[in-house]
Formats: sequence, C-alpha cells, structure tokens
Amino acid sequence: MSGEGDVMERVRALGLCLDDAVVTGVSIGLPSADASGRLQEFSSPFDFERLFEGLCGISALPDEDVNLMLEKNVVQVRKNEDGVREKYQLSSPEEVIRIAGRIADFDLAAQHGVPEFILPALDITFKMAISVGLEALKHAKIRLERTTAGKMLLPEELRDSTGVIFAASFPVLDSLIEEVSKHLRYKLQKQSTREKVEMLRRISKNVKSQFPGIAKVILGELESIERSKEDLSYEFNRKLLFQILVMANSQLAELIGARGPNVDVNAACASSSMGIAIAEDWIRVGRASRVIVVGADNVTSRNMLQYVGTGFLALGAASTKGCAEEAALPFSRKRNGLVLGSGAVGLVIESESAAKERDAEILSRILATRIVNSAYHASGIDTKHVTGELHVLLDRVEKIHGVKREAFAENGIYISHETFTCVNGGCAAVEAKALREGFGDETASKLLIANTKAFTGHPMGAGIEDAVAVMSLHTGRVPPIPRKADLDENLGELNISSGGSHDKFYALRFAAGFGSQCVFIAYGKV
Repeated sequence: MSGEGDVMERVRALGLCLDDAVVTGVSIGLPSADASGRLQEFSSPFDFERLFEGLCGISALPDEDVNLMLEKNVVQVRKNEDGVREKYQLSSPEEVIRIAGRIADFDLAAQHGVPEFILPALDITFKMAISVGLEALKHAKIRLERTTAGKMLLPEELRDSTGVIFAASFPVLDSLIEEVSKHLRYKLQKQSTREKVEMLRRISKNVKSQFPGIAKVILGELESIERSKEDLSYEFNRKLLFQILVMANSQLAELIGARGPNVDVNAACASSSMGIAIAEDWIRVGRASRVIVVGADNVTSRNMLQYVGTGFLALGAASTKGCAEEAALPFSRKRNGLVLGSGAVGLVIESESAAKERDAEILSRILATRIVNSAYHASGIDTKHVTGELHVLLDRVEKIHGVKREAFAENGIYISHETFTCVNGGCAAVEAKALREGFGDETASKLLIANTKAFTGHPMGAGIEDAVAVMSLHTGRVPPIPRKADLDENLGELNISSGGSHDKFYALRFAAGFGSQCVFIAYGKV
C-alpha cells in the first residue's frame, strides 16, 4: 500500500497541480447607449463602474431593425382562454422586439494596435473576444512584447504554459449572414438590371425611326446603366472560411504566442462559465499554468437580431415592451420575457503558484466548479437536477475549503442567471427553489442576490456575471437590482441587492443554457 510520500511523488510525476486556480485579470465589454439612444464605445475601463452604479445600456431599436423582424412572418403558438393552443401571426411593430442591449462598432487596430491585415479574417465576435482578452492580460499585468510583424507576444517563459478558451453561443453567423446577404443583393440587382437593359433595347429599336428623340433618351439611360455597373460588383470574400470557422481562440493565441492548450466551447448561455470550469480542470491536471478565457456574443447586430431575435420572439420568450423599465425585471411579478443583449468577457486564470511566481495580484480564488447536463429539455431547466448539483458543489466547497453552507450564505453573494422569462416555471422560480433547497429556507434568505441583465440584456454566451462575481469580491461592491417594489411574492423571501458596498467573502455563480447545460462556480475572496 502506497504511503503519502509515494502518492505525492505520483502526483508530481503526472504533472498534477494541487494549487487552487485563481483569477488575476478580468475585463468586460458592455452594451451601452446614452439618453438619445446613441451607442457608446464598446471597450471602456469604466464598464464595471457602470454595472456597480446600475447604469442601463439597453436602448430602443431603430425602426429598420424592428421592420426586419416584422417582415419574417412570425407565427406564435398561444393558448386561448379555454387553454387550446392556437396559431397567432404577429402583424404590428408593438408585437416584436423593440429594445435590446447593443454594442457600437469599434476599431480593434486603433484601440489595441492589432495589425490591420488580421482584421479581415475576424468575425465581430472574434474581435470582441480578442479585445477583452488583451484587456484582461493588461489587468493581470502580463506585459506583451510588440514585434516588428505586429504581434503582441507573451514573455517567452509564459508562452508554452498559457492556454486559450473561446466561449460563445452564436459565433461566426454575423459574417455568414453578411456574405449571403451581399450575394443575394448582387444577384437580384444583376437580374433586375439585365431585364431593364433588355426592355430598353427593345423599345429603342422599335421607336428609333419614328421617335428619334425618345430613342436618344433611352440610349442615354443605357449608357448610365453601363457606367453604374461597378455598383453591382460582387466578389466572394476570400477570408470567409477564417470568419466562419470558430477560431477566436487560435487567432488570439497566434497574436500573443500562447502555445498551450486551445479550444472553443459552446454551451449556449452557459458557455463562458463552462470555459472557466474547463480552465480550472486544465490547471489542476497540469495542462497549463494559466488560461485566458474569452467569451463574446453579438446577437443584437442588425444581421443577427433579425434571425436570433426573431427566433426568441417566435418561441414567445422575448419581451415586446418598449422600454427597459417595463421589460428588464429580474425577480419581478411583472416579468414578461428576456431582453436580448450583446457583450464580451475576458478572464486570466492561473494556478496560485504561477500567479505568486510572477508576483501577481490575485483578485479571487475559484473554490469549486460543477459542469453538468440535465438531459432534460431544449429550453427548460430541470429544477430537481439543478438543486441536486448545487448540493454537490456546496459539499465540495465544505470538504476542500472547510466552508459550511450556512457560512457561505451568510457571507456570500449569488450572481443569478435570471432572464425575466415567464412567471410560471421561468428561470427565477428555478433559482429560488434551488437556493432554498440547497441552503435551507432561512439560510438562503441571507444570501445577497445580484443580477446584471437588467442593465445589459441577456448577452448569451458572454458570461459577464462571472467577471462581476470576481470584481465584486475584489472591490467590495455589488450591482443593484432595479425595480424591487414589484418583487414576485411567490419566490419567497429574497435578499435582493440594493447595490453599494458589502463585506461578503464568497460568490456563487449559476449559468444555464439551451440544451440543459448547467454550470455552478463558487468563488472566494483572497
């Protein structure tokens, strides 16, 4: 029978890491609009401040975006007063999505010095991910060395031990929709122009002898069409393959010289949280000493909203209210559907020994993670299974770190996934029930509950809440939940955040995604 020394020798031989995984850098890119609805800069050092102050980045959609959804001939299935399911066709702007959290265009080269020649190969989600990845490295105080070729390389001693994970729900589709749209416009214009030219030539031939003046006008019109042929030009995008292969992870790695493990993750709206949990696993098994996790989604762009937004609308899951005050209602009895958002998140996760070796500031500790699939439903959450998995996570935190669930609740923040979906069986009801059964009724009511989707909309796979959990523990501040006067009494007593300062030591993050994807992460203050 092996002794403790033999076991430790085997652990070292396998390259396993007994350190905790810690977070040393974070960044976020948020949707934002001013009072007039004009979009603000995508990447800003004040983004966390905006969340802690409760500033809303949700704004009204342009009429063109609303009309693009309305043109999609959306038919919902609804229950009538007798409970019979009937089809209902949407026919007015008030019946489609009218608000969203959107991001402005941004210049990756101007903001971060990324070489211009790289940009054509990047989908917008890749640009967002690279932006927050570079910001997170800067926050972690990892200095990048710029080369004559325009790369921004990690220090040589960090390159082989640094991995990258890209997380997203809907990457690459913006580029694909843009290319298909350009080609269809070209085909339609070309067909229309050809038919017009043929018609004018026939008319010119028929009237030339009797009406030379009219024939001259027609010939002038034909010459004008010939001169405008360049407007009909279309050339297939040679970089399209790079844009529609999910490559933000490898493109960021190439830019900074990260030669460790490299992968993309899609767990729907739990994508970034799953990426963080996988990063912890990589560090534990010795695959990497640090991992840069970047998540991004941009479903509220004009290309994406008309399809992804309309998809949520067709399911009856999206709010059609005209302002955030009536739609972005976490834990409210008036909640009426999710508000779509876009955004990005970046985290630098390291083994504690690697962080200390480079004298890094540790922002928070990852106490435990739990990745599961409930094998339950395409869009629903299995309350019983989620509750059981929360028990598993809390047991693990107690066994590894000695933190009992009562102490966790009394000294903890819960960063909720709440998406304002239906009152009966929606996300809020699942979370409230899981917390009560996981911690106990009285104990659960002590857990401070925060939510950021009221300010950002739902950013899909971009786990902004994970970065907020880390920075909330690090700064001692927590975002507020707005419109607390209308809390749903059926959820029981909840300790809803009013924002401001706190003295909590732990944070619990729950993320759920279509396809029964679920992730729990427990963070600890350093």
